[in-house]
Amino acid sequence: MTSLGSVSLANNPYITEVKATGMGSRTSTITFPNGGILQRVELPKTLTRLDLRGHNQLAILTMEDNNYDNISSLRIEDCKLINTKALFTSITASRSLDNITELEIYLPDINWTIDYTDVVLDQENMIQSIPILDKLIRASGPAQSSENEDH
Repeated sequence: MTSLGSVSLANNPYITEVKATGMGSRTSTITFPNGGILQRVELPKTLTRLDLRGHNQLAILTMEDNNYDNISSLRIEDCKLINTKALFTSITASRSLDNITELEIYLPDINWTIDYTDVVLDQENMIQSIPILDKLIRASGPAQSSENEDH
């Protein structure tokens, strides 16, 4: 999958693995089927939109060089094995709160636990902020994907 701007796998619900990394890939969009038996997906760092729905066997989701900087739209729905909190944290790690408003997020299955490592305390050990929640609130909300919409 090298040097392709867009790749459609929408009509392939029986694929189990996608490796779209390396060799100078310029792929910015990969359209996945709604539902299927995906188990492993390796994405190029050039990807701008990630839309996965109904892939309950998908346990391994990686981005080339752990570089999530180009993601501008994220939709993960009914993919029980994906750690959406870790994914969201990776995508927003290099973005300021002002910059986060440009990110479209749709994560209807959020069931995150916030622990002490997610909290910023002030000098009196009072909660000052919870950065992951601040970023989630600022994100612009539902990522719309015309290529992958249910009709």
